[in-house]
Amino acid sequence: MTMTTTMIDSIHATCHNIPAGTRKVAGYVTGSADIRWTRADWDRFDPRHTGLVRIDQSFGGRDPLGSDVLDVETGAATPGQVAHWARIRHAAGKRFSDVYANRSTFPAIAAALNAAGPQGMFHRHVRLWLADWSLSRAQAAGLLGTFLDGHKIVAVQWASPSSNPETPLPRSSLTLQEANCDLSVTLDYWHRHRQ
Repeated sequence: MTMTTTMIDSIHATCHNIPAGTRKVAGYVTGSADIRWTRADWDRFDPRHTGLVRIDQSFGGRDPLGSDVLDVETGAATPGQVAHWARIRHAAGKRFSDVYANRSTFPAIAAALNAAGPQGMFHRHVRLWLADWSLSRAQAAGLLGTFLDGHKIVAVQWASPSSNPETPLPRSSLTLQEANCDLSVTLDYWHRHRQ
């Protein structure tokens, strides 16, 4: 049986809505002041008990060594910029590089990685945090550990304030719409807390 963890993510302006005891959180290391998390935002979560996932949502992926995930969507990085970001991380000794994208964008990312070659390197080192708000949590969990275009799915964002506005935020009295937070299900080992 695959062990999974719920992860909550939000921008700086509303990350205070994420309960402090959450087992895994994601925030931004790039972006405008309302998006980029401050040191105090990260310090709310004890890395001995909470897995921390740092997202680079900049155009071009300007912080490959200070982030864990490259955000590939409108207003962030493009599919063609992923290979450069992953190469910098690989050269610095990072074993994996993770990309956040939806199902319609990922084939362009995979094609760009394949064109940058060799395919085997990117298939082994670039993993996917898939955004698919048409799924239930159970359906999202069922995708974990499977592959899309040769890349392992390690997390699936299945709920957002726009797709599931009335879904309760775990361990909170707020809904996703009220909290402005997203929910993902992840493989438990992916960015697990430090013991």
